[in-house]
Amino acid sequence: LFPYTTLFRSYLRKEYATWSPSGTTILTSKMDMSIKAAILDDEKTIIRVWCARTGQFKFDVKIKGPFGRTQFSSDGKLLLTSGWYEDVRLWDVETGRLRATFTPWRSVVFAGSSGEFSPDGKSVVVHSYQRGICVYDAVSGLLKTTVHATGFGEDNFSLLGFSPDGKVFAIYREHLKGFRTITSIELRDGETSELKATLTGRKMLAAAQQVAWTSDGQTLITGGGTSSKSFEGKIWDVATGRLKATFPMVLTYSRIPFDF
Repeated sequence: LFPYTTLFRSYLRKEYATWSPSGTTILTSKMDMSIKAAILDDEKTIIRVWCARTGQFKFDVKIKGPFGRTQFSSDGKLLLTSGWYEDVRLWDVETGRLRATFTPWRSVVFAGSSGEFSPDGKSVVVHSYQRGICVYDAVSGLLKTTVHATGFGEDNFSLLGFSPDGKVFAIYREHLKGFRTITSIELRDGETSELKATLTGRKMLAAAQQVAWTSDGQTLITGGGTSSKSFEGKIWDVATGRLKATFPMVLTYSRIPFDF
């Protein structure tokens, strides 16, 4: 039965804990994907925040839908929450007060989103799945700039996150041209969001799924392709956008098409 645990692990997943960067707070997360919740369309991720010194419960947050996401700011004072059916929200960790809701430029039926703090904690980049990518001020909650505004039938984007030094953040882009999908990765300035370089090349489809930065933030490694025979890794120079090298990779599938 071992291979089939993959299929059910979301339903059997236990509560897990995460430390804040400051070490003063513990966050626990648990998904409610019970049969009852599915029938009532009430699936949710339950987030609880605790004082690490006393063990005292501070506050909780319910994120609609499964696989809710969380991230602490670098100083541990702020918390981002997001999910498949919700806009990104910003919380004060000490008081549990909602500081801001990052709602992009237009309303849609599907409000799923994800967000990420810049390493210095001053900005939040928000990817709203049907509305695009925007950058907000983490203190005021105000919109700083719209990087991409997505409409129906337009390009698809994925936020790949910040480099460790915070100088750039990366965005994966898919553009449909005829029957071909043209893929690229944009490197944008971490402070101004200005486009610094566009990474293009063959075998980059699904590159958003495998991305790694070197610790100094000067090199980006991506993996992409469409099959085991056309899957490869690429090593990019972040400052220039130059492709430094490629290396072969192997893509394998399990019998249940949920593991790769």
